[in-house]
Amino acid sequence: MNPLSNLRSLLWKLKKDEVKTLLLFLDFQIPAANRPSKSAQLTSILLDENTYSTNDIQKTIYGKPNPTAFYKLVSRLKEKVYEVLLLDQHINEVSYTLRNKVIFGLKKRLLISELLFNRGATEELENRLKEIVRDAKDYEIYDVLSQALNVLRRLYIVRKRKKLVDETSTEIAFYKKAEFLVDNANSEFSRMMNRINFSFDTREYYSDLLILVSKLNEWYKETKSASIGYSYYLLSVEQFQTQGDYKNSDRCLVELGKMLEEKPVFSTKNRLGTWRLNYASNLLHLKLYNEAYLNSQMAYNLFQGVALNEILSLEVMFYSRYYNDEFAESEKVLLKAMSKLKGVDAIVNERFKFYSAVLLFVNGDYKQAEAELNALHDLKKDKEGWNVMRKIYLLLCKIELGEYDYVDLQTQSLHKYIKRINSLKFINPRYIIILRILSKLANLGFDYNFTYKSRKKYFDLLDGEDSQLAWKVKSPELINFTDWFKKKLK
Repeated sequence: MNPLSNLRSLLWKLKKDEVKTLLLFLDFQIPAANRPSKSAQLTSILLDENTYSTNDIQKTIYGKPNPTAFYKLVSRLKEKVYEVLLLDQHINEVSYTLRNKVIFGLKKRLLISELLFNRGATEELENRLKEIVRDAKDYEIYDVLSQALNVLRRLYIVRKRKKLVDETSTEIAFYKKAEFLVDNANSEFSRMMNRINFSFDTREYYSDLLILVSKLNEWYKETKSASIGYSYYLLSVEQFQTQGDYKNSDRCLVELGKMLEEKPVFSTKNRLGTWRLNYASNLLHLKLYNEAYLNSQMAYNLFQGVALNEILSLEVMFYSRYYNDEFAESEKVLLKAMSKLKGVDAIVNERFKFYSAVLLFVNGDYKQAEAELNALHDLKKDKEGWNVMRKIYLLLCKIELGEYDYVDLQTQSLHKYIKRINSLKFINPRYIIILRILSKLANLGFDYNFTYKSRKKYFDLLDGEDSQLAWKVKSPELINFTDWFKKKLK
């Protein structure tokens, strides 16, 4: 892109008030003139919806082609645009995040402080720098903080205040280390969350998760950084939830909520939304479904415009209604989520289609449920999790439809599939027991009462509290198998 095209693109990104300020600024430089400045003329031409050639623009401004003067004009105008963008009135008016507004403001204040120091205008400089240091600490803007402390130290050196020089040097060293640890924590947190989001089995990352939580705990205690604390609490929640300890994960989430409340300057919409979503998800495990719905709804509102996070919030809203037996309401949430799935990861997309198939099953439309389950090609990639449950639900559809010959054959086929997969990957033992019960049911001619009595020990295991065998919320087993089976007993 040539300099003129760059300038045109930049001008078209300005708000109306910024253009107005720019034109006033440009014409103010030649108050005696009866016509707009050359820079103002160029601005008006480039903001015209019509496109003019470089040659035509030069003739309009200079009366003839003058490329040397013209490109100097283009360069000067671009610098003037940058100056307008830096005006406080425009930084505060544009929809930057609060944190970004603070960063821009602090950097301007720091630049002014350095200019004052170099000009020897140091009368009010110490107080100015202390205010910058205070705000940079509050927002954990470490690059600005380090620079401000360095200028402050130079000021103390000039004034021969040795004690303050030493104290400031210690502070600089502390915050340089804090910056390093915060950067490390953010990087490690992002990598771990990526592994968690794209893993089918917690054993793929659990040992590394424990190590990272321990490190984050140490760093948080050392720095008192809210940024590190945020990562520490969220991954602690993941750790406790993996252990099935939802009370401790609730405690961590409450602590995180307090920290965000105490640090409003740190509480971005994204962070508040992430906290609300995690809190709602944990409430599902505590079977507090109405509270889970309200919190996931708040998360959804905070995530407006962030497609994947909106969808994840809607997913928890769906679960909240579904587990509360509000199937009509859960279907409304599901439809809303499915209208937003364009461009989202294929596995996430098909999870929602899986939920749709389960609702069809719950509502007795077994034929359509079967068709939708068969169409889930991407979900088959999760061979040991969602796909096993997909195959089990296909068997349940066939049982409900009375197609028993199919059930007998497919039960044997699924046994072979699980045996093959289990040699390579972990298969949820609950699914293996469910399949054994279905095999026995087929062998006994679909006599539910006799099957239940002969396999009572299996049902006791599935209904027990063993973390490996107990039914779990937010698992592919949306319909609790033992509940479904017991409804068949006479």
